[in-house]
Amino acid sequence: MSRCAFQRIAFAGAVLFGSQFLAQAQITTAFQSAVTSGIVGLASTETAQLNVFNLQEAATNASATSATCEVTLYIYNLTTGGVVSSALKPIAPGGFVSLLYPAATTAGLSASAASRTEIRAAVVEQAMPAANTSSTVIPVSTACNVFPSLEIVDVPGSSTHIFTTDFRAMTPSGPQPLSAAPVTTK
Repeated sequence: MSRCAFQRIAFAGAVLFGSQFLAQAQITTAFQSAVTSGIVGLASTETAQLNVFNLQEAATNASATSATCEVTLYIYNLTTGGVVSSALKPIAPGGFVSLLYPAATTAGLSASAASRTEIRAAVVEQAMPAANTSSTVIPVSTACNVFPSLEIVDVPGSSTHIFTTDFRAMTPSGPQPLSAAPVTTK
């Protein structure tokens, strides 16, 4: 093999191999996960509050990166069916967001149906890459570390009746909240 042919093959190989890294550098990688609570009962005088806390710490030096997570919060009414409250919210590292659903919003139902509502909560997490990511060769994927909790609060007495952090991962083969009602941003 001539020296010129070898150089062409080596150049072609470098271009093909290098183009993979160049293409990857253009891709923004994001991580998505979904969790759901169990079913809880909500009386007509109670309010459900879904809280999500971003456990990731803020970057303390210039070379470190912190991701702002974007989460979609859902509360499903299993008595009437479907999403009754939802919001798409960003969470900074160390921050939290909440979504409220007062049971009193079930007005128009019969007295027996309005006295107790079965609900569940879901959180879909979408990590956003940090703005100061300096990687030019290898794409950076930043996964958030969020911690959801669900509270059922008695409105007249301002006391918490139920508090749970027992959320389970939703598998892609199971029902996903992404196909539900439109999300409102707040």
